[in-house]
Amino acid sequence: MPSALSDSTARLVRATIALEGAAVGIGNVLSSSIHSVARNPSLAKQLFGYAIFGVVPVLEIRKVVGRAHETLFVKFISLNSPKTRVPFGFPS
Repeated sequence: MPSALSDSTARLVRATIALEGAAVGIGNVLSSSIHSVARNPSLAKQLFGYAIFGVVPVLEIRKVVGRAHETLFVKFISLNSPKTRVPFGFPS
């Protein structure tokens, strides 16, 4: 029996999982910096710069992962109901 998911869809799933792991790792680093400021408030100015550089990649990863989830959702819907129209702007 052939697989319901194409090779490109499987790649998209793997890339999404990898990006989510990266976002969790960066989030852990940011959480540690917040805990550091709570323990030593005199380092707040120094750690703020690091926190800004950590927030930007997390936001960008969130955009990419969100778009990948939308694409996977549309592919799943189109696989399970062939008469469903794909909304404008989503890849089929």
